[in-house]
Amino acid sequence: MAIKVSKKEKLKAAKRGLIYGDFKLGKTTLACGAPDPVVLSGEGGEGEIECTRIVFEDVVRAGRTIERHIPRAWAEVVEKINEIRRDGLPGQTLILDGFGSIEKLCASSIVGVEKDEKGRLLPSLNWNYGMGDEILLNRMREFVASLEAIWNEQRVNIILVCHERMTKGGDERGDYKYMGPALNATSKGNVAGFIAGWVDWIGYLQMEETDVKIGETANGAVMKRKPTGRRLFHVRPSDAFVAGFRGEGPDATIVLPPTAPTIAHPMANPASPWRAFWSQVEAGPLDAERVAADFRAAVPARVAEVKKTDVERSKGIEAWASKPDLSTRAMWLWLQEQPAKKTAAPAVAA
Repeated sequence: MAIKVSKKEKLKAAKRGLIYGDFKLGKTTLACGAPDPVVLSGEGGEGEIECTRIVFEDVVRAGRTIERHIPRAWAEVVEKINEIRRDGLPGQTLILDGFGSIEKLCASSIVGVEKDEKGRLLPSLNWNYGMGDEILLNRMREFVASLEAIWNEQRVNIILVCHERMTKGGDERGDYKYMGPALNATSKGNVAGFIAGWVDWIGYLQMEETDVKIGETANGAVMKRKPTGRRLFHVRPSDAFVAGFRGEGPDATIVLPPTAPTIAHPMANPASPWRAFWSQVEAGPLDAERVAADFRAAVPARVAEVKKTDVERSKGIEAWASKPDLSTRAMWLWLQEQPAKKTAAPAVAA
């Protein structure tokens, strides 16, 4: 019997991604900017965001229906994913927020429940040379296989969101530390590595920091790391963090804009963090000379137009546009936000 193979074809634009970073940096907000998001939450981090949420239970109290959006057990998560596969996702993007917490539910279904070869309940994941870690990886493989089926059958985007974890490493260059997603990464249960191989892109979100002098001693200046207020989204690998993007994508680092216009970032229409990211993915490599020429030609006309109604804002645009360190991407993004340049909002899936 001949082996069945599939024809090589360019898949629809639906993508699978992973966003990770520290607490309260806007990871979920970034993910929820994707087209028509539906959130399955592991920890309720999307509470202030306007989006569609998966409901695990309706509880009626004092005549009022209260929805539960956080799963209590691994079986509930698996059940909802099976329902989505059977009935279809009511949106274009499935977001699994708090994916580390979802993984912990899977681990809890193993510890104290599964048994080793001698019939003893596993008291921890690393019991008996990592037997629990191995079971966890296999369970997560089964779970991701269901996600893969949803992605493949329904052509929806799938984005996983989780926290960061510092890991120590070393090679011929010496010892070093780097950031990665806070998922199990033991030798027998490398869930983090498995997920990294499955997704099409991994982005690390961090707050930019700089050294600031805070004092002086006999030994020299006393410096302290302080945030600059800029959020950086890294999508290319580095010794300092895990990141990556299959195929042609954006630059290594994207500066995410604020969600409202400011003097420092005077967008005509405030760009969402997702648009700032994905519009660059769709644009591909940019012609630096052409972008710079278009930018220089567009700024005077825009300043003159804004000046008619808002003099201070026009000055802000002029000052921002004259900065010598503006990147090609920054100029290109500004051009996309101008009224005369409006196009359909970039989407991961049609």
